[in-house]
Amino acid sequence: MERKMKISEVAALLGVSTDAVRFYEKKNIIHPGRNDNNRYRDFTQDDLTRLFDCKHLQNVGFSLSEIAEIITDTAPEDYDRMLEQKSRELEQTYARYGRMLEQLHRLTTAQQLYERYIGRYYIRNSPHILICPYDRGEGVSLDAVSTEFYEQVSVQHNMFRRCLVIPQEEAAGDGEFAAAMPGYSIEIDRARELGLAAEGGISEWEPRRSVYTTVRVAAKPAPADLTPAFDWMRSHGFALCGDVLCWTLKIEFDHGRDFRTYSLWFPIE
Repeated sequence: MERKMKISEVAALLGVSTDAVRFYEKKNIIHPGRNDNNRYRDFTQDDLTRLFDCKHLQNVGFSLSEIAEIITDTAPEDYDRMLEQKSRELEQTYARYGRMLEQLHRLTTAQQLYERYIGRYYIRNSPHILICPYDRGEGVSLDAVSTEFYEQVSVQHNMFRRCLVIPQEEAAGDGEFAAAMPGYSIEIDRARELGLAAEGGISEWEPRRSVYTTVRVAAKPAPADLTPAFDWMRSHGFALCGDVLCWTLKIEFDHGRDFRTYSLWFPIE
């Protein structure tokens, strides 16, 4: 005679909780009998086989509710469709986690970049990016944050990088950066993947010959943070010929205070 199993034994074999086993029973996926002596559930090998099927589906990403639907109320062609849909969902999740991992790598290497370039100046081409400021010196623009660009920022946040654009006339002056424009940027290749283009409030920054350095500041760069770069540029015969790009490399937190490491790009002739 077939040996019946208790719910605790079934749960242990499957590596799930007894509540999960009861859920499958409630959804009519399994139909354990009741022991006449103690009214405990008695599970058969058929019940266990069906639960292993459920575990297999769970391991490829289906929720308990989806599994119940597949087993009790799904035709073969619908099942194939659900497998294809789940495959697409997992590919998107995999891509999202890949971007998260890439962002973590950026954060962990930002300190090395800061230490390597702080107080040093190099001539390089600036990155090729799209930029969309959410504040053009008059407060946060609802028109800007309602665009497709910022919809993508909210969904694909790790593909974007915070930035600050300092107008040329302010960057080269002595006053505060009242017209500095905070926003988000994205590398041009990734922007094309998302179908984003330079339109509306989105501008394309093509690579330009620039002086490159890094700074670590509280909040955002101030005039004094740019002074050493301008001193170096003057001593080497370079003049600023465009807006300064401040690209966020890393955010650090220290007991309630935050510090930001920026890469700075000063376009030159």
